[in-house]
Amino acid sequence: MKMNGRPLLRVAMLALGMCMAAHAAKITRIRIQSTTPDVDPAALEQVVLGHIVSRPGTTYSARQVSKDIETLMKSGSFEDVNVKLKELEGGDVELSFVLLPKRMVRSFVFEGNNEFSEKKLLSLLTHPTGSPLAENLVAGDIAEMVKKYRAAGYFGAAINFEVKPIPNTSDVNVAILVREGPRAKLDKVEFVGNSVFKDRHLRKAVRTRRQWWRHIFRWGNFFNRDLIA
Repeated sequence: MKMNGRPLLRVAMLALGMCMAAHAAKITRIRIQSTTPDVDPAALEQVVLGHIVSRPGTTYSARQVSKDIETLMKSGSFEDVNVKLKELEGGDVELSFVLLPKRMVRSFVFEGNNEFSEKKLLSLLTHPTGSPLAENLVAGDIAEMVKKYRAAGYFGAAINFEVKPIPNTSDVNVAILVREGPRAKLDKVEFVGNSVFKDRHLRKAVRTRRQWWRHIFRWGNFFNRDLIA
């Protein structure tokens, strides 16, 4: 019999457990298995046993096994958790936890970045290597990279990422794919809606404040729109 985190399957498991509870079934053994290769069995067992309450020698409880599944899923280390229940002679049971570990990020690599070095872009990453892949965290980091490019005048910059599995392991590399596009240059400044001062007076005021002009409109002779707003 197989159980996973989906509610309907848990209900079925709970119903069976209620029937078995009348016989006070004991857990004689707990097996822990991974569905992916290159997983240290001892390390996996340590993680699982550190999160579950069910133990060999204790009374079987479908409700408790369901809670164990929830705890393992909330730990952030697994994509999926299933439990197989084997009924033994005498009414006791054997539990097998079958787990799909989350993919671990081994490294981040950058492609297409010319304006900013890999070191500068890496400094914007908050997702650590050697931890389970969290795609929402990677997406947030990429949003910060896009802001950096736009601040430098690359308003058409687009950045995506691609997850690249490493053969014969459960690890992945994450490729950050950068398309910088052209850099926007400041061509001219036009004044709209000025009824009190004429354009030439405003231009004169701008020309007499070169540092202000440089700070607002230029970044290495390139337009920086974000500083105007």
